[in-house]
Amino acid sequence: KDAVPFEEMERLMNLYGSIKAPRIRGAAKKKGSVEEGDKKVQVKKDSIKRKFYRWFPNFEERFTRDEDGHYQPVNGHEYELKYRAEMRHKSMTVVTTKRSDSITKKKYEQNKKITEEKTGNVLSRQ
Repeated sequence: KDAVPFEEMERLMNLYGSIKAPRIRGAAKKKGSVEEGDKKVQVKKDSIKRKFYRWFPNFEERFTRDEDGHYQPVNGHEYELKYRAEMRHKSMTVVTTKRSDSITKKKYEQNKKITEEKTGNVLSRQ
């Protein structure tokens, strides 16, 4: 198993993207800044390497190294783009369903609480 060069990781991530749907999260938390100059860059590189292996979980099966040292998809460029788009769509469907179920559950619980408060029928739990 050859280590994938950092520049190649960045190239593949920019070219093919993730297999998971992008998530929009809350505001980014401020992280403690690292005082040492080179260490800050290393933290970023390590983070990108972790992200790369999350985005390409079966990398060894799906990509091979060519004579120029670049990694190419085993099934071809267009197939890989199509595969990743389908995987992102499936992931988005799952996330949307989970989010919708969560919102529905919260609304149900809020309505139940309001109804109990209005009627005075608060059941004790044992």
